Amino acid sequence: MKRKANRYRQDPNRVGGLRHWLRLCVLLAGVTAMVLAAGVAFSRAYWAVLNAPFPALQAVDVKGLARLDRRTVLNTLGVPRNTNLLQLHLDAMQRRLESLAWIRTARIRLEPQGRLVVTVEERRPVALVMVGTPLLLDADGTLFAQARPQDHLDLPFVTRMGDATPKVGSRVPDPFLEDFMGLTKALDALVGQGHARLGTMRSAVSEVRWDPADGLTLILNPKGLTVHLGRGQYGRKWKRLEKLLDLAAQDPSVSELREVDLDFENKAIVRARLSGTRGI
Repeated sequence: MKRKANRYRQDPNRVGGLRHWLRLCVLLAGVTAMVLAAGVAFSRAYWAVLNAPFPALQAVDVKGLARLDRRTVLNTLGVPRNTNLLQLHLDAMQRRLESLAWIRTARIRLEPQGRLVVTVEERRPVALVMVGTPLLLDADGTLFAQARPQDHLDLPFVTRMGDATPKVGSRVPDPFLEDFMGLTKALDALVGQGHARLGTMRSAVSEVRWDPADGLTLILNPKGLTVHLGRGQYGRKWKRLEKLLDLAAQDPSVSELREVDLDFENKAIVRARLSGTRGI
């Protein structure tokens, strides 16, 4: 006669039983160990590749330099030759370059055979602002670096700029920048059209004074003639100035022009020294 099973006794092999959970724990522990081993192996392989002598940086080409020297750029990049290419962080290198005062933008790319190509666009100074510490001004309106006046005698000196307090990294007032660059572009256009009697902003103007209400007043090379232009219509006013200078040169009674105010529609006010007199 077959022995009757105890229906109240639980099978340890059933799902949810003790042995089932033991086997599951052993399986999970094995999988975890395999994952950890694979992670360690991958990490070691990753660092081995990064520290491998290849692929290595062979050369650095720097393009666009005018005032900055190549050594400054290389030192800022901070990448020695034979560095593993996989260790290069191009975005970080670009940010370091663009932190230099003279660099406006920088682009970096890798080329085959381990060549790093760096292309920079330098800031182009358009004036030296002499309100307080001498600061270089670029065409975007940024005061980007301190400077010594004797090193930039080819630039016009801005000696008055309203109530602004310039400092490195700040921007000049937008109305001033609009007036200054408007005059600069107008003079460049006139030179391109053959009106080269006075030259460009760099060659003709030695000093710039600006007032929010009165606009631009210039001191011209080479004799220090003071010219008040006001605001706007700079090309038209400059042509009138050239005609006025021609008339004064042909008039034997005029010894020297001292001041010219062109901030009028159809006239100019002139202060001059006449031959044999103290001036008017």
